[in-house]
Amino acid sequence: QNKGWDMLTEVTRSIHEVSEGELIQTEQTEKLAMTREIYYDIIYKKTAALLGACGATGAISVGADEEHVNRMREFGNKLLLEYADTVGVAFQIKDDILDYSPMEVTGKPTGGDMRERKITLPLLYVLEQSTPAERDLLLAKLSDVRNSPDHVEYLCRAVERGGGLDHARQCMAEYRDKALAFLEGYPDSDVLRSLRLFADFVLSRDK
Repeated sequence: QNKGWDMLTEVTRSIHEVSEGELIQTEQTEKLAMTREIYYDIIYKKTAALLGACGATGAISVGADEEHVNRMREFGNKLLLEYADTVGVAFQIKDDILDYSPMEVTGKPTGGDMRERKITLPLLYVLEQSTPAERDLLLAKLSDVRNSPDHVEYLCRAVERGGGLDHARQCMAEYRDKALAFLEGYPDSDVLRSLRLFADFVLSRDK
């Protein structure tokens, strides 16, 4: 009964954080404002929190005696939560990169986030590197995308030319490597190999 309650608590916490992340993103979208700190906070709340809850509830659900349950709970809290958080961030950055891919590859319209006036990491990087005049122009284009859909193509080209996609790929790889570092020191097993493959899949997926 207690284990079931603990798992429910983890899931409830993650739902709260996902909802909060969505509200923060909506607020920033309306303001056309974004910082790296807020961006990563949104990612954690919307993606990594769910993966973290999966790790924690998996640990809680392991049976056997109380000692083993406690050890697996500690494993989930200390390793899987941190591992899942970093993989979750990498996963969301990959989503942001895929937003710039052709529709025939992903099955989704190119620039979907921009059409909703969302500032994700590739565009955020270009805005950070731009002069005040260039930044104002890019934000003006983003502000008017609902009236002028052709602005999406302009913004996509600006992001690619400005190195936004390359920067996002670098950040994504760094978070993947951080996740894999949490697995060092553990004996080889099917579970360990699966976690490593999962982290690599995050970078290689095209949908």
